[in-house]
Amino acid sequence: MNLKENTVLVLHVISLLVVEEYVASNNARSVNSQMCINLDNTVRAKHKSCLLRPDTGPCRADIISWYFDAKQENCYRFFYGGCQGNGNRYPSKIACLNYCYVNASIQNNPIPHFCSLAFDYGHCFGQYNRWGWDPLFKTCRRRLYSGCGGNQNNFETRSECLATCVTGPNNTLSERKTFTTCIPFTIPET
Repeated sequence: MNLKENTVLVLHVISLLVVEEYVASNNARSVNSQMCINLDNTVRAKHKSCLLRPDTGPCRADIISWYFDAKQENCYRFFYGGCQGNGNRYPSKIACLNYCYVNASIQNNPIPHFCSLAFDYGHCFGQYNRWGWDPLFKTCRRRLYSGCGGNQNNFETRSECLATCVTGPNNTLSERKTFTTCIPFTIPET
């Protein structure tokens, strides 16, 4: 295991806050301080490539792939063209989360925005069996896909559709937590 793989990359501005409290005791003055690092609104990922924007590349193969969105701390589907692109591209949501997400557990993920899109047949002449989330009936339905174009509400299997667009009944959306770390120290005044 590489040390680099275990390193969490923290981007954005980390604000340092020094809180000083003057204490007088035994005729000696000292400064009790805390150095606090506020990790609110930071962008975190396990690897640098996870911070890249998704890149479809110049080709037009429309291969269903996944990218990590560091601001949302989640993986989303996109159509990869089949050539070039960048390293923020994974064959499945699980592979994406395992590689990029700092606290790699798949619970409490919000439903992706594309699940609310109507299924789009696309603009080619093929006929492929696919699955799309039906937001009206709240279920995955079998659809025909042309082979190119369309949108992200397009899954190869029913189980992939359900795993992406359904949250379990006991699964609630969680607000982003505030992470603040403080280190107390005392500086004697002379």
